[in-house]
Amino acid sequence: LAILLSTGIRANELIVLKVSDISRNGTTFMIHVHDGKGGKHRDVPMLSQGKPFVIKYLQQRDQQKATWLFPSPSNSKDHIAHTTLFRWLRKLSKLMTKEIQPHTFRHSYSTLLHESGVDPLSIAAILGHSSLTMTKHYVRPSDQTLIGEVQDVKI
Repeated sequence: LAILLSTGIRANELIVLKVSDISRNGTTFMIHVHDGKGGKHRDVPMLSQGKPFVIKYLQQRDQQKATWLFPSPSNSKDHIAHTTLFRWLRKLSKLMTKEIQPHTFRHSYSTLLHESGVDPLSIAAILGHSSLTMTKHYVRPSDQTLIGEVQDVKI
């Protein structure tokens, strides 16, 4: 789940990740997405907060020589199913005050990038969008941002 939040990739892109799709160059982690929506390939930088979770996961995961980053528990030659990911999210949702969907992470990631000053064209490229119109649907200002925007406005 840390990968969803720290990369903004889609759920169907996450479950088919291979161990070889994570590259590390110094302190930078990149996730290579093969055949994303529309058959697009892209490299997605991982936020630094997600790196420790990925490192720990890779160290703790079963030492089987599975190709998949998230191998199926019943068949290591296959990746986990969508239902497995949704089961994990249901468990997480029970701990939270609201339901969490895979796209919740994607929206949170894109909003975080936007509020951190990342250029909208870069956000669109990271998300795999060919148009800024689609990216606008993912970026929602937080309540704090809205309050900050109007706080000093005088009538």
